[in-house]
Amino acid sequence: MLKINRVQCLFVTLFVVFLPLIVWSKNTGNPLLYFTDVVPAGQGVYVLSKLAALISLLLFGVQALIGLFQVKFSFANKQRVHRWVGVSVLLMVLLHVSGFIAATSLRSGHFTGHFLLPDIDDYYHARITVGLVALILILSAVFARIWLSGTLQKWGHLFAMPAFYLAAWHALSIGTESRHPIIQMVLIVLMILIGIGILRRLLLRLKPMRRVSTG
Repeated sequence: MLKINRVQCLFVTLFVVFLPLIVWSKNTGNPLLYFTDVVPAGQGVYVLSKLAALISLLLFGVQALIGLFQVKFSFANKQRVHRWVGVSVLLMVLLHVSGFIAATSLRSGHFTGHFLLPDIDDYYHARITVGLVALILILSAVFARIWLSGTLQKWGHLFAMPAFYLAAWHALSIGTESRHPIIQMVLIVLMILIGIGILRRLLLRLKPMRRVSTG
């Protein structure tokens, strides 16, 4: 069992916030310029939505690891930490989606709600649709956790696992900052660790079944 104290938790929190912020600021430059007449309308909201996406993706990976592995926090209950990280992920995801829609609407002069509908006509829209599916799975996992119970709650909340991989695919295929080598490396490590965690859970579930069958 991995034990985490306040200092270690603070370090992880700073890492998942400041790493995206550093990469984003390096690519963006002075963010205040995006809220002037020098750039197209909505560009400021757009770059902020990209920052929210980066933070949400790393937080999402951390939340998945907390859920998959045996982790004990010295300052709070594991479920409470998992819940608060989940709330943060959901908030960042919604900020990213709403910011993207707001930015594209301001730029085009009309509401761009069509981005919230599946579209695979070309590469860009197909990858946006991947992100849309990830969003639907995230919302389904949240719905299952809050409003369902028993087996439905347990299995419904697992939608978060494929949602992370789809969100990573979405980010790595059409993102800008998300394709930075450091972000790519962190995402690959997270995907591997989450994959190991899922495999570990499956093997643990198979053990009782083997005992019953051999007994």
